[in-house]
Amino acid sequence: MKLMRDKTYVPWKSAEVVEDIEETLKTPYQQITPTNPVKRISESNPANHTYQDVGKFYTIPNEDTQHYFQLAGIPKSFNHLVNIFNENALMIRKPALEIIEYMKKASYDKLPIKYVIHGDLGTGKRITRLHVLHYAFLNDFIVLDIPAASLFFKSIRRKDANISETRPPLIDMPLESAVILKNFQLQNGEKIEDLKLKTSKEYVWNLRETTPAGAPLMTLVNHGINRTKYACDCIDVLVDELKIAATAGEIKVLVGIDQFNSFLTGKTKFFVNNAYGVDSRRLSIYQSILRFLEPNWCGGAILATVEEKSALPEDRGSSFPFYLLRREGFELLDPFIPVEVPKLSEMEFHSMLDYYEDRRFLQRLGGREEMEFLTARVARDLRKIVAGL
Repeated sequence: MKLMRDKTYVPWKSAEVVEDIEETLKTPYQQITPTNPVKRISESNPANHTYQDVGKFYTIPNEDTQHYFQLAGIPKSFNHLVNIFNENALMIRKPALEIIEYMKKASYDKLPIKYVIHGDLGTGKRITRLHVLHYAFLNDFIVLDIPAASLFFKSIRRKDANISETRPPLIDMPLESAVILKNFQLQNGEKIEDLKLKTSKEYVWNLRETTPAGAPLMTLVNHGINRTKYACDCIDVLVDELKIAATAGEIKVLVGIDQFNSFLTGKTKFFVNNAYGVDSRRLSIYQSILRFLEPNWCGGAILATVEEKSALPEDRGSSFPFYLLRREGFELLDPFIPVEVPKLSEMEFHSMLDYYEDRRFLQRLGGREEMEFLTARVARDLRKIVAGL
């Protein structure tokens, strides 16, 4: 039996609504005047940012954005705003300044210090991470970045995953590995060539292809990009070479691992040899990155983020590292420095709205108390509310 629907009344076609829409369309666009001027600083090097600058905006120059964040590093939702505003402006916040201060004062002849960024959903963990990465790029660090690790496991149609020929039963993901190498090349290629880093030994890929000892390190990276089949093995070798160079004092290394706890879920969503949902710990990328956590090198730092949405549904009750990492992940990273990214302070909340008004992203003035109540000063929720006004 089909239920009869009342088609006599359609709310959005009622006379009152139509009249309001027509009146709105007739109203000419009015240029709004921002409530307050935006708090900005001209200093674009994060090394010179201080706690007096908290709540102010600084702009990452376009050349830095194209050079260091061309492929990855900028969160997708934030990159959308960058394109709209035609500038890559970040709010300076205490968590980023705290990590940068630690990195300035760290002794790089000791074991690497591990920093773990955590916080509630939408508070700005990836923007904090972006701020720290920008500092590292401008201050002589070689950066190996693994962005959005949870994306490795989500594609059920992934066809590049296969059993590793050189390290069975690990699982290679050649296409993802080649992207990581390409990102590394764009971010660090010029520095590595200027430093004239060389490979420490010969690497044999097959009967015809080898990388001799003493070859430029970027030759190794380019081989993984051009010969995607060997991309995973090139990452594995690159980890060893960076550790050797850092321990020798030739370079400082920052290893960035976004959504680190996603590797610990034990689940993937793709097929390998007709087996669905293979253990995420079997990924060769993960096993290579784990070697950076071994206490057998110095001259570097580890920057990891953990978040609830990368954990299993039953493990999303808290944003604290011990809860998200479980015992396994906690022991891998221990000891580490936890850095919490809190909700926006009242001053940061109004500074953010001032910026949105200045960029004409917020077209209606007023209502700040209501927006504060609706969003609880969560940066992501504030962006969503403002986008609909």
